[in-house]
Amino acid sequence: MFDRRAIMQDAWARYRIERAGFSKFSQAAFRRCLLQAWEKAKFRARYANQSPVLGGPVDHRTDAQRQMDERIDALKYLSARYDIAAMERSIRAEYARAA
Repeated sequence: MFDRRAIMQDAWARYRIERAGFSKFSQAAFRRCLLQAWEKAKFRARYANQSPVLGGPVDHRTDAQRQMDERIDALKYLSARYDIAAMERSIRAEYARAA
């Protein structure tokens, strides 16, 4: 459910920033940093599906644009004997005429 490795990396990064000038390890400071990292992870998990800012980039393409991109993306798996550039131009022209 949670990426514990990422949480620990976040906690250690927070601890290094907070305790930059100190040489001795502080359990209380690391505990605080770990709690903050867990809170951040829980917040992101709770609101990941509700907010596009936290969930990642939003895809504003239409279904036709997505379909065109998938068709063009599939062209790279054809063998080298095909003229992929010409096929891509024809796909783009087909969708431009339909729009």
